[in-house]
Amino acid sequence: MVAALFPRTVRRIEPRSRGDAIDLPEFLLFKDCLHIPNLILLGDPGMGKTFTFKQAAVYEGAEYFTVRSFLRKRGKNCKDKTIYLDALDEFRSRGEDGKIIDKLVEVINECGCNRIRLSCRAADWLGDTDLAALKDAFIEDQFAVVSLEPLSKKEIIWILEGEQFLHADAFMLDAEKRNVNQLLSNPQTLLMLVEVVIQGDWPKNKKELYEKCTNLLLKESNQEHGRLDVGKFQPDELISMAGMICATLLISNVQSICLLGSASGDDSPSYRHLLIHKSAIRQFTGHLNPINAVQHP
Repeated sequence: MVAALFPRTVRRIEPRSRGDAIDLPEFLLFKDCLHIPNLILLGDPGMGKTFTFKQAAVYEGAEYFTVRSFLRKRGKNCKDKTIYLDALDEFRSRGEDGKIIDKLVEVINECGCNRIRLSCRAADWLGDTDLAALKDAFIEDQFAVVSLEPLSKKEIIWILEGEQFLHADAFMLDAEKRNVNQLLSNPQTLLMLVEVVIQGDWPKNKKELYEKCTNLLLKESNQEHGRLDVGKFQPDELISMAGMICATLLISNVQSICLLGSASGDDSPSYRHLLIHKSAIRQFTGHLNPINAVQHP
């Protein structure tokens, strides 16, 4: 178990006022919600839902799953446990049959867990409609829906110091002078900005930040690998291939892209089906993982 959770601030969405089913202030730390049996965490892209869930699952000694993997495993070994179910939006956005919540409720009830935590992008949460369906799976009547707040100045400094960034105050002031300080309040864009600025180049806007960070991440930094076939591709050659892989994972409902010559199952088609060069995939992913596949996050 981790000794402490990163102190992320959340805002209460449900119950809509204090004194309803459960009494919560409008703003509080996520860790102060963990006494609630049924908890839904919302947030915009990059706000840290997955990081928060993974850390909190360890903190609580709970089981962590993506919604997709939980349904595939039918909630195996979750009896009497707290379960963290991440990324409802990713599964819902893949063109499912519109009954994803019903499927989820069915498996939760089968598995016999005792506490539920569920995350979803704010834009994909259907509010009262989703809540009404999920209540059939709630172990107790008490529940709350909370949303991750933008990073405060203190939280930004904590993250920068955690990344061994020694001049946090100067960095924040420089970002404000360059009118890109809005990128600091989102953990994902904050860390991307740090990576880009370390190279000595401030982006002018979010689009330029993503472009610069993408090129930075796709460069082969290992000289030995760069001399091999796996390192021969330049960032501009890898971008369209990376986009193809990501698009395939997002829209086809597959778990991974297999790096072997033949598919390892319907959920893991071979890279040959994408008509792209295996060594380009290997350079994009950095290395072959133990199951020889590029997996969905």
